[in-house]
Amino acid sequence: MSQPSYLRDPSSKIAFIDSSTGRQLSFSDVWRVVDADTTCLSANMNIHKNNIVLLLSSNSIYFSIVCLSIMSLDAIITTTNYLNTSPKIAKQISISKLVLTFTISQLLPKLADSKLPIVFFDFANSYQ
Repeated sequence: MSQPSYLRDPSSKIAFIDSSTGRQLSFSDVWRVVDADTTCLSANMNIHKNNIVLLLSSNSIYFSIVCLSIMSLDAIITTTNYLNTSPKIAKQISISKLVLTFTISQLLPKLADSKLPIVFFDFANSYQ
């Protein structure tokens, strides 16, 4: 019995689809972007094992990309619900010993009092 076609060359298969935009990422796209992000996080932002990174975002295919990149460095991800109030998010930040935050520009006001470095990933449509 032969392998199913989706197992023969998984790199060309679709891994994520953004239902709101129709944007798709193949498995090879995912690993290429994760590799680039991991390199940047490590070399440019000094993220390493046991660092804690906050992820504040609505649903997005890039949520998974960020998670995979952070986990590739053995860093720790903490998430917060984007519907939380600013004070609730500030409380989570104060007790989490975070080193970096990933968010989208529309949620920046919820981080107004944060002194953490912030990486925006709503520019992610530039990933081709």
